[in-house]
Amino acid sequence: DVPVDPGKEEEPEIIYKSINEILGNSSVKYNEEYISGIGIGTMPSGIENNIKKVEEKALVVFTDKDGNVFNERALRTGDKIKIVSGKEEKTFEFIIYGDVNGDGEITILDLLKVQKHLLGSINLEGVYLKASDVNKDNEITILDSQL
Repeated sequence: DVPVDPGKEEEPEIIYKSINEILGNSSVKYNEEYISGIGIGTMPSGIENNIKKVEEKALVVFTDKDGNVFNERALRTGDKIKIVSGKEEKTFEFIIYGDVNGDGEITILDLLKVQKHLLGSINLEGVYLKASDVNKDNEITILDSQL
């Protein structure tokens, strides 16, 4: 037996909510890679506030597609969020359906990207391909360019 120092109190263990629990109780849709269910003009502070309502000790960092940290502009397709809760850390990419070029807006430029993809003159990939599936049927068709 190891003697316990009666003058020393044991530090209480800090319990953090899991990232799945945090996101499950926020207003977004998510899987292991992506966060969706947010609209054009959504600011990082809104997402961060929802996360902090569930786990106030969580660390939240937003970066653009090039890795630059930001929080003063609206989210765009291809932006990332890193969430740290206790020892758990996960990074997700944002999908804003219709924002195919990642500029944070839905314009004719996005429509043209979808049309060019359908014609085979460009190849949309990753989060930008997912953002072009506006009707969320897991296929990129002419219907996605009409919504």
